[in-house]
Amino acid sequence: KTISGRMLRANGQPVANGRVAIMRQDKPSFTSVTTNASGNYTAKVAGGKYEVRPDTYAGEGQTPPDYAYSGPGKNLAFTQSDAVESQANVDFTVVTASATIKGIVTPNPGGFAGIGIFSKGGFGTGTGLQNGAFSVKVPPGTYEIDLGMDPSKAGDKYALPSMDPITVGEGETKDLGTIALVKMDKTISATVRDKDSKIGISGFGVGCFKPRGSGFAMAQTDSNGVATLKVTEGEWGCMAMSGKGTKGGPEDKGYGLREMLE
Repeated sequence: KTISGRMLRANGQPVANGRVAIMRQDKPSFTSVTTNASGNYTAKVAGGKYEVRPDTYAGEGQTPPDYAYSGPGKNLAFTQSDAVESQANVDFTVVTASATIKGIVTPNPGGFAGIGIFSKGGFGTGTGLQNGAFSVKVPPGTYEIDLGMDPSKAGDKYALPSMDPITVGEGETKDLGTIALVKMDKTISATVRDKDSKIGISGFGVGCFKPRGSGFAMAQTDSNGVATLKVTEGEWGCMAMSGKGTKGGPEDKGYGLREMLE
């Protein structure tokens, strides 16, 4: 099966060395390909369902891309067979990211922790940490930042302190300096139950977030349907998130709006 397309800037110029993320939707799988000098890309995949979108995340050792994309991904499907199939003209238009937001967090949370940057207009991107340091290319605008902890890493968990929105102009670099993280030493216990039987559901994801300011925590429920999350002081909102397709998640039993969070 073949997916092909082109990545262009808003002014029509091709994006060379742009990354395109191809995420399988019906089972865990991820592929990334790179555009050529003309902005074209081609990817080979197996039969299944996929979402395709420009990849703006910069992991360890990767250069932050100089483009941004906030539109929806494109959904594709191929038959589960040996038949030759192709989806062409899976094209994307991106915005040039000329501004930079950078800084250092301490202590270094380690693992696969990363910084997320987002605007109220719907734009979002992120980057991994390199010894606690981060640098992200964004279009001019106003942004908020968040810290994503590695959920598999044992030990203390941290969050960013409350921070004002960050505004950057065309070609500007905003250095946030050293940011002292706040230890997540408070605990929220949340139970996900079946709406009808009231029995706890294991393997369900629970996400808690701060409605005002930066902060997010996530955990999976245990065999009794209880998720335990470490958070910082303050007001938090929590929601049950379907665990289907996640490690240890439940089978598809029709859960959706039927789950209940206590």
